[in-house]
Amino acid sequence: MLKGGRLDVLCSGIVVTSGLLWIVWQGRKKENIIHDWIQVHCEMIKLLVQNERSAQKKVKLGPKRRLKRLLELIALLKIERQRRLEVAEAKRKYPDDPNAIYRLNSLKHVTTQRQLRKISITKRSEAEIVADMMEKQMKAKSAPTVCDVVLIGGGHSHVHVIRMLGMVPIPGVRVTLISKDIETPYSGMLPGHIAGYYTRSECHIDLGKLARFAGIQMIHAEVTKIDFDNQILKIRDINNEDRPSIYFDVLSINVGITPNQQKEVQSITPVKPIAKFAKAWDQLLLEKIESKWIEARNYDIVVVGGGAGGVELILAMRARVRNQLQTLGRDPDLARFSLLTRGDSILGSHSQGVRLCMLKVLEERQITIISGCEALGASKPHPDSTQQFLECRFADTQKIQCLPYDECVWCTQASAPKFLATSGLKYEENGGFVLIDEYQRCSLAKNNITLDHVFAAGDCASVQGHPRPKAGVFAVMAGMALFENIQNATMNAKKPKRHIPQSSFLGLIGTGDGSCIASRGELAFEANWLWSLKDWIDRKWMWQYSGGLPDLDLAEEKIEGAFQSSLKALDILKRSPMRCGGCGAKVGANTLSRALASLPPSPIVHSNDIQILVGVNEPDDGAVVKYQATTLVHSIDFFRNFLTDPYLLGRVAANHALSDCEAMGAKPITALALVVIPYGNEKSQGFTLEALMHGIRKTLDQADCALVGGHTCEGSELSVGLSINGLTPNNNNKLFSKGGFLPGDVLILTKPIGTGCIMAADMRAKANYPYVQATINSMLQSNRAASNIFISHEVHACTDITGFGLIGHLNEMCRASKGALIDINLSDIPFLPGALTLAQKGIFSSLQPENLNARRAVINHDAVANRADYALLFDPQTAGGLLAAVNASDAQAVVHRLKAAGYPHAAVIGVVQDTESSQHFPAAINIRLPPS
Repeated sequence: MLKGGRLDVLCSGIVVTSGLLWIVWQGRKKENIIHDWIQVHCEMIKLLVQNERSAQKKVKLGPKRRLKRLLELIALLKIERQRRLEVAEAKRKYPDDPNAIYRLNSLKHVTTQRQLRKISITKRSEAEIVADMMEKQMKAKSAPTVCDVVLIGGGHSHVHVIRMLGMVPIPGVRVTLISKDIETPYSGMLPGHIAGYYTRSECHIDLGKLARFAGIQMIHAEVTKIDFDNQILKIRDINNEDRPSIYFDVLSINVGITPNQQKEVQSITPVKPIAKFAKAWDQLLLEKIESKWIEARNYDIVVVGGGAGGVELILAMRARVRNQLQTLGRDPDLARFSLLTRGDSILGSHSQGVRLCMLKVLEERQITIISGCEALGASKPHPDSTQQFLECRFADTQKIQCLPYDECVWCTQASAPKFLATSGLKYEENGGFVLIDEYQRCSLAKNNITLDHVFAAGDCASVQGHPRPKAGVFAVMAGMALFENIQNATMNAKKPKRHIPQSSFLGLIGTGDGSCIASRGELAFEANWLWSLKDWIDRKWMWQYSGGLPDLDLAEEKIEGAFQSSLKALDILKRSPMRCGGCGAKVGANTLSRALASLPPSPIVHSNDIQILVGVNEPDDGAVVKYQATTLVHSIDFFRNFLTDPYLLGRVAANHALSDCEAMGAKPITALALVVIPYGNEKSQGFTLEALMHGIRKTLDQADCALVGGHTCEGSELSVGLSINGLTPNNNNKLFSKGGFLPGDVLILTKPIGTGCIMAADMRAKANYPYVQATINSMLQSNRAASNIFISHEVHACTDITGFGLIGHLNEMCRASKGALIDINLSDIPFLPGALTLAQKGIFSSLQPENLNARRAVINHDAVANRADYALLFDPQTAGGLLAAVNASDAQAVVHRLKAAGYPHAAVIGVVQDTESSQHFPAAINIRLPPS
């Protein structure tokens, strides 16, 4: 039997021996680390001895259990040693880089991190690594699609799979992610976010960026049913509208879970799904609580669930709420907290030592614990009371009592989404969790047939024969095997990767105030340094899937900036940009004009029946042909794919094509589609075309425009175009044109600009999801209502802002008006969220250099050339807004009507000072700066 003193000596010996071996290995690197090593290991010895002695005093264990606890402590201290040594290394090597600590090394105790590290270890530069990765992606995409892999959900397992697919793409395999949440929270950091330690962006993974990095499709929707017979997924979008089905060859499921709550009540907020709770806390709970605090009365907050999640959450909420109360100058004790647990005590799956530590913390924080209490749901509030009441059944009496509360958070066991069970998968009766084997494969319930091409991981799944609690750590660890199994399934490999979840794991339970309780086996103690360790582990894991994604710009060749001699515009051409899609893929205005000018005169049809009123000689938004008494408008648009969702691409492409007719005040009546489908097998091409055409039809139907035909062909990448035919309103032959400015006219812009910049950033995996979503929403907004408003007013000139940017299209309008002097108020121009931020970083569309040739029309270019907002005036727009010249007396009424019609950013942006002036031909644009 080991006595206390001998055990301490043994502990010290273990640490010193392992440390000496480590320093010998590090010595090969010839780095001056001896001082850091000695300091860190002295600290580790001190922590080892102190914690072992303290633990034995609190809970005396026999020799075997004590030795087991000692080994758990040593394992924990090895992780802490890595952290402290990396902190020292980061300070020594990169004193000005706050992120160095997260990118130096992988987490050695996390298998997925080791897998990522394995494929990244190389002597090449980061730029060479990224270039090699992108070359692999290009080769993989150039191969015809022969296999469709679909990932349902963006859980912790799938984010690792996506990251790996970006680094190791599979040729001929198209990957599609379907997720109803694009910003997915990391569960380990949620309590820290609630307590105020992390911002929303710091604890959420942007699946949009991750998908762009990996070069996969991403669909913002949710799955409603899986049809295994036909291998298709029924889905609906975030607006609860059905969408075209998605085909799969290989399927993986990693979705969230929902709470076991009898009925939805407004004042009860479930923790699962986590994304929904995080949003509710940010937008609702704090606001609701603050409004009640003004009344200066007690506010009762109840958390249902005595597991680690509920305990950590109530401590985090308490810390944040009390801080908020103090900020408002209120008594922090106004907020009262209660924790309800069905068991005899809290933390039933943890050791006695952990429970004792946590009970002490809860007592110190004055949190009431109500044990042996099963929460049934909310009861109807009393008419004279502002409080709600929670119906509870107590185990000792089996009586139901009502507990008052103002806010309740439901943190009990949750269930898998119902579509998994209704789709025919084998599942657990209690909770509906999909049953998988040791190779992560699902089975059909009706015949128990194992599906070799269908996998599941994370909270929604349970491994048969290996029951585990629903904790994020298991989803994280499952990611490595899941990637290999998906990879093997695409290659029809016969031997899948076996994965048995670990039987125990290190738990670091935050107390909400910068401290943690460690829990693993017999290990149980509280310390402030544990919070630093937890924070480091969580941030380091997040870094691999967010800020630590390789910079795709590193693979691009450098070229000189275009703004020489003070033509700066933030040096936007200091890098050779990726070639954009959408309207950013258009040929520049000068290139197009030169090509058209080189054509010989076209034989114009002269007859009593046909007249070409507007054609290539005097181009406008559309060609205008008069046939007998009918005036027809023809337009066409075509561009490469720039979105990760074919359905959305179809909707945006149709809206963009319709805009030319709407800019002229015409009514679109028919459309023809031209589609280039990527090479692939019949099913892959068929489902892509189906999704694209459904998107086109949805937008055309909304515009009362009939799709009457089209043409398809194969190509290297998805591209789409539409030809639109329109009629003049009421057949009165009155159309808007680009020309027609009158002195004193004001210019009204209906939609914000910045689509080119934001989508260029999205291609580089540098645009935050809210920016991308706002841009997509803007591109989906029709110009039809705005056109109708302009028709009802005296509009002198109108065009839509598309590929040539605001300045480019304004230049065309000035030329068509035989020369014009324009004042543009830079501060009045609306920009899409994120556009200015990205422009300041020098991220622009690949069409921007060509569009910048229009700077010759700007008479004070030198004075504004280094401004990001000015640079955005050249940004190519896809499905942009309308720019119209109206009488100054009508401007206020027009803007008011536009805003009421759903154009909240509509604004007067400038004034026409002079027209039909040879002095100002073709255009003279003066940019007025905001008052300093």
